[in-house]
Amino acid sequence: MIHPLFPVILRRPELLARHLLNHVDLLRAEFAEARRAVVLKAVAGLAAGMSLLLALGLSALAVMLSVVERFHWALVAVPGLEVPLKARPREHTAFRSGEEVGVEIDLSEVLVFAIGAA
Repeated sequence: MIHPLFPVILRRPELLARHLLNHVDLLRAEFAEARRAVVLKAVAGLAAGMSLLLALGLSALAVMLSVVERFHWALVAVPGLEVPLKARPREHTAFRSGEEVGVEIDLSEVLVFAIGAA
């Protein structure tokens, strides 16, 4: 007995062609999505690297200023908080939630006001 798929392919070859074209479209969409994800991760990695370099530069500046001037705790606290925030492991999501960004902004404001009050 012949499988029922073979007579359909022989009678309606356009169905097979359309099916194969749909697979090609699916592959194109998957590759486009993967390419976007790789680009986003590369940009995020570059931003994280630049932030780390900035934190290291601010830390070095804090050490130099603390040697030259009188010591102030903010010279160590501000750059010192940057490194753990950037170095902590994160979920692999393309976008951060608004709540997470809002919490970080609130914490930054509290830190700035605390430094200003000292």
